[in-house]
Amino acid sequence: VIQYYASYAEPYIIQKYINNPLLIGGKKFDIRIYVLVTNYSPLTVYLYRNGFARFTHARYDETKINDTEAHLTNVAIQKLSANYDENIGGKWYLDKLKSYLLSKYG
Repeated sequence: VIQYYASYAEPYIIQKYINNPLLIGGKKFDIRIYVLVTNYSPLTVYLYRNGFARFTHARYDETKINDTEAHLTNVAIQKLSANYDENIGGKWYLDKLKSYLLSKYG
């Protein structure tokens, strides 16, 4: 007789809000890096080198938690900002972000 026991999914944190984020120019950003997992045994992961950072268009203000333009980097939200410039956008490729961070923090 084979008995099956109900299994449960382990909780994982995929995203976590950071109360004291690193800011660039007073603005929040997130980093998008894409990977392709082609195998789990052995683990084989390919990293797409052209990731990017997405910025808010409003300056970060920790006291205004409901100000989505200052807290969320989603393009759909940032396009609604009075500071949004379609030509500039709100994106840096990783090489520019890396250069900035190296020049600022070493």
